[in-house]
Amino acid sequence: DALRETVEALAQASAYLTKAELAGALAGATPYLHLFALARGATLLVKGATRAKREADPNAARYAALARFFAENIAIAAPGLATSVIDGGASVNESHAALGE
Repeated sequence: DALRETVEALAQASAYLTKAELAGALAGATPYLHLFALARGATLLVKGATRAKREADPNAARYAALARFFAENIAIAAPGLATSVIDGGASVNESHAALGE
């Protein structure tokens, strides 16, 4: 399920950042914020769709379709962002060599 994978990716990245050295944590900060935004957006859309269905909102099907679209087409980037947070720090911190600085 796409939502579960998104939330799990956020949990993995969060666990890494709480244990990472400062340089690694800072290097992963930007992809982490993107990941967090995707996870939060997905969960809020699902929450809204669930509430709409429970309250028999006439737009419930639209909300559910939007939540599904976001989870399956936008939030699927979450595992890749988690990998960037966890494994990408070294390349960020060594980028000065590639840039000739």
